[in-house]
Amino acid sequence: MNIFYSKLKKVPSLNKEELFLYIFESSPDSIIQIVTHAGLTYSGCIVNIGITRDEGKTIILNLIDNKGNFADRILHISINRIESVELINKKEIIEILSRGKITEGEHYEISGKLEVKREIQGLSDSLLKIYGLNIGVPEITIPDDGFKLNRISKLIGIIQKVFQDILKEEDALASWKTKYNSIVFDEGEYLDVKGAASVLHIYFPFNNLDAPLIEQKELTHKLMSVL
Repeated sequence: MNIFYSKLKKVPSLNKEELFLYIFESSPDSIIQIVTHAGLTYSGCIVNIGITRDEGKTIILNLIDNKGNFADRILHISINRIESVELINKKEIIEILSRGKITEGEHYEISGKLEVKREIQGLSDSLLKIYGLNIGVPEITIPDDGFKLNRISKLIGIIQKVFQDILKEEDALASWKTKYNSIVFDEGEYLDVKGAASVLHIYFPFNNLDAPLIEQKELTHKLMSVL
């Protein structure tokens, strides 16, 4: 299941009033489609929300035509007369339904196992060629899911960049050579770095598509603490 539908499972249930109010205050340009109790369908942007004595909470929609252009048509309708609401823009759906508490996050494509294995090997080869560090092939559990493989691919690129920046410092390189001869990427709930018995362990949610990617500054700080 891709990250969009995984995030949808986490959004709370909103009533129509909460939904319209959040859209009006935070995403006023969002296009929505409503269906009335009479079965009529309208699409447009919320331009105002108010309260009337007879109808209670109402919304005002600037309607769009069949070509997606704003028309000189305004719909004034009581929220109680609205049967359902459809959100049009996928990029805004998670933001709106969670009222900003869940973000769309990193976008992942599908990668293959061979591609990821080559990138891991490339990390090892670059450390040996540039810095003389013979660490072998870093250990990591390779998943079957293509989106998770793509996440790992991105994470390996970030880790390699951090390694290169740190090892430019002679003291850091000398310390690494005396302490570590292999690397293990371990699945963990959060970023952590530990050294044990000449093995450098990097803990991170490598397979969690909902977790953010590694922050380079944080990884740099944690690596420097074990060198």
